[in-house]
Amino acid sequence: MDLEPLEDVLERARREPVSYQGFLMVRRRGTRLTKRGDPFLTLTLADASASVDSVLFSDHSAYGVISDPEVVYVAVRGAIENHAVYGLRLVIEQIRPVIEDDRERGFDEALMVPATPYDIDALWSEALELIDGLADEALRETVRGIFLEHEETLRKAPAARNIHQAYRGGLLEHSVMVARDAEYYARKYPELDADLLLAGALTHDLGKLVELTDEPPYDYTDDGRLLGHLYQGARMIERAAAEADLEPERTRMLVHLILSHHGEREYGAVTTPKTREAVVLHYLDNIDAKLSIFRRYVAEAGPGSWTAPAWELGKTPLWKGEED
Repeated sequence: MDLEPLEDVLERARREPVSYQGFLMVRRRGTRLTKRGDPFLTLTLADASASVDSVLFSDHSAYGVISDPEVVYVAVRGAIENHAVYGLRLVIEQIRPVIEDDRERGFDEALMVPATPYDIDALWSEALELIDGLADEALRETVRGIFLEHEETLRKAPAARNIHQAYRGGLLEHSVMVARDAEYYARKYPELDADLLLAGALTHDLGKLVELTDEPPYDYTDDGRLLGHLYQGARMIERAAAEADLEPERTRMLVHLILSHHGEREYGAVTTPKTREAVVLHYLDNIDAKLSIFRRYVAEAGPGSWTAPAWELGKTPLWKGEED
């Protein structure tokens, strides 16, 4: 089967309904009730290029099997329509879990999973170079120890489940981007502890290696739901710091960066930023995450100069720029 990227199908569907047949990943799955009280599934189905929303009502023969959270990849037949209210939607005619024989028909997990647009080997090399730039030997060994221990997972883990850089390699991308900015601001403001800020930038979200699964659909682990990534990240730091003989006060300052980088308790921070480095890290983290969100809305937008309302950025449409 010659599989067309979903992104191209959606572009054609903006003008007129398009028949669709192919393989997709179930990125999100939820259950709601109709006005009569009958259950139905809300689905976000995707390949590596784009995603589309759909619903599956309980009277459909595949409702039971597609409700199973273990079903990640599906074969779909239907039509994509541009609904006046809901936008582009996939109207499902047939849907089933992927089977092994589908590989002969063109199914490949690599075509289903979005990934960082950056070269993962280059990101990894840059992360190691940034670590090597830490002047404090014990701090350097603390950060290096965590990265090397989790290299395999870190190369494929997402930065979040849904919101920012929620794709393969997203966590490494986010860590490197924030660390780049940390280096810049440490040079600009000499009152900042450059080593501490850079170490915090590199490690601030590594608790997500435990909080989330590293394979689609990137769900929360039991520890992730019960403990969260800030606590898990702090534990990583404390264990690695002990092995590297990092001074207790240095360890405490680095742990504070991890626990406070969300800024406010209402956004999940264990404590608010109380050091110069913690204040700066909070904003650098936020900048990279928000720009990632902005890029996602632009990528998913249709023709015109505006995106759909971005609930993470003030619930307002975003300016894409003039059409070429």
